[in-house]
Amino acid sequence: MRKKPVQRRSRLMVDSIIEATARIVAEEGLDALTTNRVAERAGISNGSLYQYFHDRNDLIEALLEKVSADTTKMFSQGLRQVESSQLDVREMSRIALTLALAFLRSNDLYPELIRNWHRLPVHRLFDPIEQYFINAGRAYLLQHAGRYSASKLQTRLYVLINSTIFTMIRFLSEDNPMLKEADVIECLADTVALTLESAAPQS
Repeated sequence: MRKKPVQRRSRLMVDSIIEATARIVAEEGLDALTTNRVAERAGISNGSLYQYFHDRNDLIEALLEKVSADTTKMFSQGLRQVESSQLDVREMSRIALTLALAFLRSNDLYPELIRNWHRLPVHRLFDPIEQYFINAGRAYLLQHAGRYSASKLQTRLYVLINSTIFTMIRFLSEDNPMLKEADVIECLADTVALTLESAAPQS
């Protein structure tokens, strides 16, 4: 982004630009995205857009950052409804995965981003989500310290989170997946549980 919006009016303009970017990608596809199309869709001049965004890539990065923020907000709100102290890590993983898949199917934007993930600066999307789950996972495991060990916790969470993200991308990017969604969720939840339980202290 060329400059950060400070005043309310400029923040609203930036929000409308990002929203216009999202609508174009969702309705017309990533390849239809241009700065001219976004300015037209947002109802502003090209000059106004260029005050805040250098180019198309800048718009994509801002869009991915917003999607990442929306995703972590969804997880935070959804998991807040769950009594985590009463659930084991396998069930918590099932709930999180079910939330994620429902969310990713809730807007035409997300499937288009998933289809084109290899062309995108995905660190803008995944880094905040990864950090959210590292923090949430650490908090959950500390809450259940008698059951799970903190041994190599950062490494275990990093591998689990990123393996899960890319498995879900692969699954959702298939037009006719060979696997059933319920089986994918079950297998991923089992993988999380087995990996973390293998670090549990021996009695």
